[in-house]
Amino acid sequence: MKILLSLLLICLFSLGMQAQKINDSTTPLHLMAPNYDTPYGKPDEKGITVVLDRIYNYLNQTTPMVLIDKVTKAEVDGKVYGPMVCLAWNAVAGKVNEKGQVEGTCVGTGMGFAPAFYYYRPINVYAAHGYGPVLLAGAEMIELVKTHKIEINDSAVQLYDK
Repeated sequence: MKILLSLLLICLFSLGMQAQKINDSTTPLHLMAPNYDTPYGKPDEKGITVVLDRIYNYLNQTTPMVLIDKVTKAEVDGKVYGPMVCLAWNAVAGKVNEKGQVEGTCVGTGMGFAPAFYYYRPINVYAAHGYGPVLLAGAEMIELVKTHKIEINDSAVQLYDK
């Protein structure tokens, strides 16, 4: 009798159950198509480049990267710090091996509250966060070489206008 009553209750409750209706709260956003016309489609490479160039140009015009002398408040000429940049690039380039891998970058880490946590981090050429700074520094060196003539004068690196 208990089994029959249990089966009857299960049948009664299951009649009220239905499959969940598809709506905004049950469908992942990437599967939903907007129910209105959109002025955009799948972005192409040229469109992305145009947007990124517009952003870059705006940032370059509104916030140009310059060094300001702390004492005189004057802009420091690039030829002044250019030799230091060349020497720094030689140090960075020395970390790139013959396969193009960046050596000496520690693997990613969590947060530690003792200095010893960071002292003996393992290093690996596949630590991706070491590649970005090297590529950015290399791009700046290419720009420096394009705009300046670099010579050694009396054992010092000197930059001259081209």
